[in-house]
Amino acid sequence: MSTLSLCMIVKDEEANIRRCLESVRLVADEIIIVDTGSSDSTKAICSEFTDNIFDYQWDGNFADARNFSIGKASSDWVLWMDADEELYMKSPDKLKQHLDREESVFYPVRMLHIIDTVSEYHKQPYVSYHHRLFRNRLNFKFNGAIHEKLILPEPIEGIPVDNCLEILHYGYLEKDAAKKAYRNLELLFQEKQIQRDDPWLDYHIAAELYRLQQVEAAFQFVNHSIVGFLSLGVMPPALAYKLKYDMLISMGNMEQAYQGIEKAIELYPDYVELHFYRGVILYSLKHYEAALGAFTYCLILGEANPGYLIRLGSGSFHAYHFLGECYTRMGRYDIAQSAYQRAARYPQRFSPAKL
Repeated sequence: MSTLSLCMIVKDEEANIRRCLESVRLVADEIIIVDTGSSDSTKAICSEFTDNIFDYQWDGNFADARNFSIGKASSDWVLWMDADEELYMKSPDKLKQHLDREESVFYPVRMLHIIDTVSEYHKQPYVSYHHRLFRNRLNFKFNGAIHEKLILPEPIEGIPVDNCLEILHYGYLEKDAAKKAYRNLELLFQEKQIQRDDPWLDYHIAAELYRLQQVEAAFQFVNHSIVGFLSLGVMPPALAYKLKYDMLISMGNMEQAYQGIEKAIELYPDYVELHFYRGVILYSLKHYEAALGAFTYCLILGEANPGYLIRLGSGSFHAYHFLGECYTRMGRYDIAQSAYQRAARYPQRFSPAKL
């Protein structure tokens, strides 16, 4: 049976690390911890789970530390995680069966990014798929000083294993989330001095600024990112358009958003988030009939597309709720009530037990 190494880089994570390591007990044959300079009890907690704890001189480059960690792994497969994450196991036995398949090289893992805000809509987690699980010793490497990415040796398609496991990400709930955002910005601007024309850096700067509620500055950077991709002859990623229209809606710039959302949808016609934003824009501009079409199409698309970052509810209960709102504004109260009832059938607050 295939074996699995968990590889982590950590620093001052005493508040999170036990939850993370407890969650992998049933599946990890080996735990590799790379500590980049903890001054709290992180290493002591880790020692309860593994003897494979390595000190690493932090050089400001997350990819270097990741590559050091996977270089220590001896199992057939590598799973990499952060301390503010938790493995949610549905079927450890089924996971091992997946890993025993000789033709498999890596598996995208479904991640749920848990968020807590004053808005009921924004409380819902985002869903994305990341390359977190891959076969060891096949020259997989990380690249990027921050927001590091796993570089595949060649273009490969992977089948998500969300029927076996998911990773819950709690980083946006932490009390020091703002501190981390400022740290990330410092590293991003340092990297930008080296790679001035990398549009991904502008996107990540925009995302961190938006997290700090510096919306106008964030909007400038996300636009610069989109232009940067286009200047390279590359279609801007769906994430950039999602972030842009999220910002415009949050700023109340509905007319400006209305002028551009159709073009974004032309580029990514199967991205439910963009259709949901289109519906919100149309609803805000009192174009209720057109908004009905947008939210209905959200229900058709659903939320299971592994190629996108999607908020739970955009293709289900939030879409039904807005259908109810549209019908209410149009005076069609019976149909509105039916839509509200359909929305209520979904779990309105996320719970791992309900997955």
